Amino acid sequence: MPAFRFYNNDNGTVSITFEQGDLSAITLATGLSQRVADDIVSSLGAILANAKAEPKIAAEQLRAAAKVINKAAINRNGVQRPGADGICGRTWALFDEMTEDLGRPPAATEAIEEAEKRGLDFNPNNVKVEHSRWKRWNGITETLRKPRATAEG
Repeated sequence: MPAFRFYNNDNGTVSITFEQGDLSAITLATGLSQRVADDIVSSLGAILANAKAEPKIAAEQLRAAAKVINKAAINRNGVQRPGADGICGRTWALFDEMTEDLGRPPAATEAIEEAEKRGLDFNPNNVKVEHSRWKRWNGITETLRKPRATAEG
């Protein structure tokens, strides 16, 4: 049965592969956050629905879609997403992971604190610069601040 499969990469990003019976697996995208990967898979439902009836046509459509997806996944809002293996890509993966964990985009100061807590060898100035680019890539225009602690009592 045809299926999309997610593969977690060592650097904290996700790859999406389409696997269908005896046809070889097609890597649709790699170096994505889980949220972006989920969005891509949900948008490819029509191709998957057609895969049973016309597997070879669906495979061709997926290959064409993969080219578009990879280009769209890499370039957005005038910013190119860095490669997943470099320090900038690992910094972006940290931002993506923190966004998922916090339920909101992290402030740069939170990302710096998290990187230090995890023992990651990130330069704080690089984190700030990459945070700015990551925000632009994600279409985030507001200033992100760490929430203030509230006094209980």
